[in-house]
Amino acid sequence: MKIFPTLIVIILLVGCAAPTISEPPQPEPERKYLLENNSRYMLIEDALYYIPRLKGGYDNRVAMEGVDKASFVALDIGEDYAKDKKNVYREGKVLEKADPKSFEAFSRSDYARDQNRVFYDGKPITDSDGKTFTILTYDNEEELILSSYGKDSRAVYFEGEKISVADPGTFIALESPSPFARDKFNAYFRGKVITGSHGDSFEVLDSRE
Repeated sequence: MKIFPTLIVIILLVGCAAPTISEPPQPEPERKYLLENNSRYMLIEDALYYIPRLKGGYDNRVAMEGVDKASFVALDIGEDYAKDKKNVYREGKVLEKADPKSFEAFSRSDYARDQNRVFYDGKPITDSDGKTFTILTYDNEEELILSSYGKDSRAVYFEGEKISVADPGTFIALESPSPFARDKFNAYFRGKVITGSHGDSFEVLDSRE
């Protein structure tokens, strides 16, 4: 029968097939966080990267160019920030107009400052005074909680926006978690004047929005 030679040829061909050689796995590049409690900046094979906060951040890492590695430090307060002798960096990019020698970030806040100006969410606040700036706090009898209000010797700010009519000397933030505040002239809600209010007598009866 003619089927047997055909089967023998097929078996011989299968038996003679070359074995598949798999490539050895490539080693992972060496990774090193620059600060134990700051997971945003990483040194990978002698190159600096910013690791975004989004899911899969490592795969979307941002290479940082022109950084002075010898003086580069990631800040332990305000983990999106870092600096070297030339610049301040936020989210891996140069923070314009920031002075690295005097720059200071605040924990759990979008405010930051240097000796010249105040920053909010990575943007400089025009005509602000970094030397006298402070974030206003709420006292909830257990701890002081940072508010969205800040002030310097020149003005009061809510989420980085100047409150033009507010008096810095008497302005205070009221109890957490409300966005109320007052000065000697007015009461404020989210940085806006409450029409007809009297700041010297204003109180929050229920802080729930």
